[in-house]
This record gives sequence, structure tokens and C-alpha cells, in this order.
Amino acid sequence: MKFYSTVGIVVLSGVLVVAFNNCSNVSFTPMDSVTDPSLSGDPTNPPGGPDVPTPDVVVISKKCDSTENSAERFSISFPEPAQFCDWGVSGNLQTKNGYFQARREQEVDVVLPKGATICDIKFNFSAQSFYFDDHITLALNDRVLASSFKWDNLLKKDSQGLLVYDWQRIVGQKWTSSNQTEGVFCAGKDENLASCSWPATQTKGTIKMDFNKSVIQKVMAASSTVDKHVFKFITTGDDDTQLDCKHSAIQFTVDVKYVK
Repeated sequence: MKFYSTVGIVVLSGVLVVAFNNCSNVSFTPMDSVTDPSLSGDPTNPPGGPDVPTPDVVVISKKCDSTENSAERFSISFPEPAQFCDWGVSGNLQTKNGYFQARREQEVDVVLPKGATICDIKFNFSAQSFYFDDHITLALNDRVLASSFKWDNLLKKDSQGLLVYDWQRIVGQKWTSSNQTEGVFCAGKDENLASCSWPATQTKGTIKMDFNKSVIQKVMAASSTVDKHVFKFITTGDDDTQLDCKHSAIQFTVDVKYVK
């Protein structure tokens, strides 16, 4: 295991250990089966409208439904970071109240058999008190799964409608605090494909997170050829040198279903 000032990376083939901020468990209703839309025309806007899965998602869904899934459980531990924000280092700015000035990124690599495609991931959190400051984001292969800040106005969306994490689009932007921008946000929530919960910033509470498999398969549509899948947890800060970019330790497991 190696930890860096801004990014800590761990690679394990059956057990994952990393420094992570926060995420929660989400529950979904099963996704209805889909028919293959026409492959002609714009693949990012197939016939039937935006709710119809794009061809890549259809291919992954069919593969996952028609092939016996393998399953593996990974135990993940994200200890409390030893340091606060690294101000002015590795793309971070100096302190400025009310702005996204710095972040700490922590990564864990999920290593599966070569050519494997993830079909579903379930997050299992035991009861634990969790705390973070200022805001947190969980991404898989740089696609935002969950966050305590609504990044829609800052981050771009991919062809699947998922936000793509990019610190360069966040750093130096004003932190607008409101009921519309701060809270519990997770991919698929607006479509009733996810439900998440975690405490507000600078408060203690429990976390849960779980996603409908269709959300995970959208992530795979952008990264299905990747042999190494990366969970990334990001904690941001504005100006507090004794609190920002920190979170309490967290432990959980993920059950990963995949096909080869």
C-alpha cells in the first residue's frame, strides 16, 4: 500500500484497502428488461428518446443476463487521512473561504480477471458513525456515483448521462451553499434507480448506499474494456487548515458480479 500527499492507491486481487471519504448504501427496484434499439443514427440518442438505453448498455445488459455471473466480495477499509488538505499542491489552490480550493483523492483498484465486465455492485455498510468536511464524492472509473454536493453545473456528462469527475472543472469555483446544492446525490436517484443516505457535512451519522444494476452497467458502457476498475473518493476543502479534506474511518464490503 502506498499513500501519496493527494492520492493514495492500493491494488489487491481479492481484498481492497484504501483511504476513502464516504458513501452510502442505495436500494433500487430491478431494472425492466430492454429491447435492442436500432443501431442506426446517433448512438447517444437512440430511437425512443433519452430513457432508452444506448447500444453499449444494451450489449452489456444482454451479456450479463445471458451469461452466468461470477461473484466476488471485497472488504474495503478507508482509514482517516493522516493530513488535512494539501494546500497549493498537486492542482490545489491556497485557502479561500467559500470556494472549492483543495481536495484529497483516495483510490482503490478492483482487479478482476482480464476482460471481465462488471454487471452489478452491492455496497454493504455496518452501523458506524461517519464524519466528513467539507464535501465528498465517490466515483467509479471517474463516473460520479454519489456526492454530498450537486456537481451538475460544474462537471460534464458522458453519453450515458453520468457526471465525469474532473478536479480541473471544480477547483477555484464558488461553493454555493443551499438546499439545492448540498445534500445526498447519487446517480440514478432521479429515475428511482438509487437511494442513498449519509450525514450532512460536519455532522456525524450512518451511511448507506446501493445502486440498481442498470446504473453500474452505464458506468461499464464507458469502461467495459478496462481490466482494472477504480473507486475514487474525493474530499474537498475551502479554508480550514484544521478540518478540511478530512473524514473519519469507514469500513464496508462490496459484492461484485461480473462476466468474462
